[in-house]
Amino acid sequence: MLRMRCEAWLRPALKATAVAAFVGYGAWNAFWLSGGCLPPSIWSRCTGLPCPSTGVVRSLLALWSGNFSDFVLYNPFTIAFIALLMVSLLFLLKSWDKRHIPQVPAFVARLWLVTLTSAWVAKFVIGSQYW
Repeated sequence: MLRMRCEAWLRPALKATAVAAFVGYGAWNAFWLSGGCLPPSIWSRCTGLPCPSTGVVRSLLALWSGNFSDFVLYNPFTIAFIALLMVSLLFLLKSWDKRHIPQVPAFVARLWLVTLTSAWVAKFVIGSQYW
């Protein structure tokens, strides 16, 4: 009985939080882009700490220009992030047509957790010059 009462208010609260976060993220990006700047990471801006995915775009640009050392130093987990993103999207698209909430399997969520944690530790090991 208690579980049903918790679920009755928790699901709408989570949806409202997700919508508010999405709107806030869009406003943050619009603010910076309207000023002609690339938007900084909200996490990095608020805490001064690197985001695990910081440097992915710079890493890909370095790879494109043939600079393999900068490709690795900007974010050594770039390929892992791209692969996990593609796998996650495939699982989400596969479950989209069913009448359930689209979700990724637990093992993919655990891979995300391990990869993001490892990337964050790597940021501190490599040093702030590549944040």
